[in-house]
Amino acid sequence: MKTSVSPGTQVLNTEKLMDAFQCFNELSKDLSDSYQQLQKQVANLNKELSLARSDRLKTLVEKEKIASRLQQILAALPAGVIVLDGESRVVDCNALAIQYLAEPLLGQP
Repeated sequence: MKTSVSPGTQVLNTEKLMDAFQCFNELSKDLSDSYQQLQKQVANLNKELSLARSDRLKTLVEKEKIASRLQQILAALPAGVIVLDGESRVVDCNALAIQYLAEPLLGQP
């Protein structure tokens, strides 16, 4: 048994199909554009992260240099020196302080 389709129905079905393909193509393009924008954002964020990491590394190196200089000064002083934290515990001292007060000083009140 053969079903007959009128030419008007075929045109309507073809138009619906073409509309569906056009809609699909537009959505595909929008999705592709969105993906490209996300890739650009990720690239920019990676650059920012790299710069921030570089800045932190520079700061860390500078702080280590300062700490090293202070250790050298502390060691060279002709007197016993003790460095206390906010809770009055010893956080650093030079060799003369250890010689005068005996070990262990670090962490002591």
